[in-house]
Amino acid sequence: MRIHHDEDVEVYLNGLPVFQASGYTTDYQFYPLTAESRKALRAGDNLVAIHCRQTGGGQFIDWGLVEWNAPAEE
Repeated sequence: MRIHHDEDVEVYLNGLPVFQASGYTTDYQFYPLTAESRKALRAGDNLVAIHCRQTGGGQFIDWGLVEWNAPAEE
């Protein structure tokens, strides 16, 4: 998954908590879904719920589910 958030964030996929982080990011970060989280994905529609908590200043959340292949190590 890809995420950029300003401040604390929790991500749920079909009701299963799949990611949690405190603080904020300054750019997009990529995190692999665990095997358990991937099992929550189903063919067809899926429900994503995100809770982002801001304690001061501006706030921002952007999330996406992407397929990412790491570059081969040389």
